[in-house]
Amino acid sequence: MARASIVGMIRHAYVAVLLSLALAGCASGRFGPAADTDVPAGPRTLKKLTVDERRQLMQRARVWQSINTSSLDLVRGPALPAPLRLGPQTTCSYVHPDAPLSGNTPKFHCTIPPAPGLRGASTKGDEVKVKYGEKNGEVYAEAAASRLLWALGFKADVMVPTRVTCHNCPVDPFAVGATEWRRNPPIDLATRVFDPAVIERDLPGKSVETPGYEGWAWPELDQIRPREGGATRSHLDALKLLAVFIQHSDTKPDQQDIVCAEAGIARTPRATSYAPRRGW
Repeated sequence: MARASIVGMIRHAYVAVLLSLALAGCASGRFGPAADTDVPAGPRTLKKLTVDERRQLMQRARVWQSINTSSLDLVRGPALPAPLRLGPQTTCSYVHPDAPLSGNTPKFHCTIPPAPGLRGASTKGDEVKVKYGEKNGEVYAEAAASRLLWALGFKADVMVPTRVTCHNCPVDPFAVGATEWRRNPPIDLATRVFDPAVIERDLPGKSVETPGYEGWAWPELDQIRPREGGATRSHLDALKLLAVFIQHSDTKPDQQDIVCAEAGIARTPRATSYAPRRGW
């Protein structure tokens, strides 16, 4: 399903962070690497936190923020930054994956050309993940669940329903990208239309990671400390109940993100790492 997040706080440039959910791993041991795991050499980034820095962030992580639900347009969905916006029709070019696709639901990657005149847009376009098919329950469930989370004040990746026209696409892009991945390149390429379909848009912000560990595990919610500025018990219980309600069963750590909210990042002139900051 769509990715869920927790917002916590950390970095040596100052940051506010969220825990978010990816609706629908990568850990060493039960809850990540050993405490003495080395951080790779080189400039410090949010993806190179020490285990202790990550622990501090988790203690101050948040899962919910107040939102005026009655003012939201649930059909339109969350407002996205200009580079991420999609309309009811999307045209893209098929991308053959570098490695076999995982999972059992039909999906493929394709590149959307940059919008004309859009500042900061990549000249190579925007590679996205498309889920498709009338019999693919995630096409409907992820769009509904992600908007329910959003409307209730929780964080999740945005799933955008759109009719996808894919150039240079195989008849069955998921089969080519998964079970038949070694057949490279596919020979039945043409322009194909996928409807219904949804495109996944990541939650705005910067992903936080510790080498050897991606995301967060549900038992780690017990580390959050309200007195340190983290989520309250009622907010955590509400998130757990909502996860049960939407049958959030794909709960591996790599399906949940720790995200630094963009508004919470403020760099200092000579900062080389990241430091905690309270508040959003």
